[in-house]
Amino acid sequence: MITLPNSETFNGRENILEILRKNQENIKHGKGQNIALVGQRNIGKTSILKKIDGIYIDLEKLSLSPESFSMEILEKVARLYGKKVKDLKNETVSLIINELEKIKPDQVKLLGWAFDFLESHDKVLVIDEFHKVLDFNNFGQIKDILSLLKERKWKQNLVVASSAESDMKKIAKKLDMTVVEVSGLDRESVKELIEQYIKIGEKEVDKIYSLTQGIPLYVVALCKRYKELKSVEKAFVYEIVSEEGIIHNALKFNLTESLGRARGQSLLMSVMKTLAQNDNLRLTDISSKIYRSGPVTKSIVDRLVQVDIISKENKLFSIAPVLKYFIYQVYVMGNDITELNKLAREVFK
Repeated sequence: MITLPNSETFNGRENILEILRKNQENIKHGKGQNIALVGQRNIGKTSILKKIDGIYIDLEKLSLSPESFSMEILEKVARLYGKKVKDLKNETVSLIINELEKIKPDQVKLLGWAFDFLESHDKVLVIDEFHKVLDFNNFGQIKDILSLLKERKWKQNLVVASSAESDMKKIAKKLDMTVVEVSGLDRESVKELIEQYIKIGEKEVDKIYSLTQGIPLYVVALCKRYKELKSVEKAFVYEIVSEEGIIHNALKFNLTESLGRARGQSLLMSVMKTLAQNDNLRLTDISSKIYRSGPVTKSIVDRLVQVDIISKENKLFSIAPVLKYFIYQVYVMGNDITELNKLAREVFK
């Protein structure tokens, strides 16, 4: 069973909730789909996943070596039922434990059995940051984790989420998943979220909506900071440049995680700084500004597109507004809260 919230308590996500509701009904008739929620970090995917009555797994919080992963899966499910692993009466559990006692366990078997074990339960399997399964390919015995997963029947159906949008869309295509894109909240939903924290006028609501692009975490962070500073502009600048800022730390983590999936961080940062200082640029423009050849620049830019730091539209490259402002103020200008008043006056210029 999937327990989903109503729109009154979970505003702004009615379309996604409806997709999940319909899929719930289809599952009952054996026609359900495996669904992948895709969107940038902090957009609200995890909040949606945690409303599903299923076995929730966050791959960022599990060890992703086949041996540790298989045991941690057993431990997690055992805790779910208030038991210890030794009390789980399941043939697959015995297979995993016996294999782990070997000097050199078969990693393919361990992963296969771990997912078989998850399939053996009546609950829907809910997996966060699903793109992390690709990390299993770093182990010698695992040649292609997606082929291994494709063999699974997923009789209870999967609902997964990922902030690695490009990678997840490729994974979804290979595993026949239906992609549901999760974007920022609309203006009305942002207003409803704001009203849970502060009382402000429509003009200030417009400012918060514009600055946050409807990303829930950013909206909440600005509301909390507004209580202290009584200015949307000051709250936004503080959240961006201060190391105490919720938005600052979220963006820093997102940037570090994304760059960790790419290579050649020095040149990657050069491209990001260039785009942070300029509006939409063509490849040739970027090439001239970082003093690299076209082919070298294309390789760097392609990596940044692949890890979702920059986007491409009509041969023009750009960075999302909030991240662009963060990179410019923190990495290009080196600003901090000592420049708060000055920067606040310039936010909407």
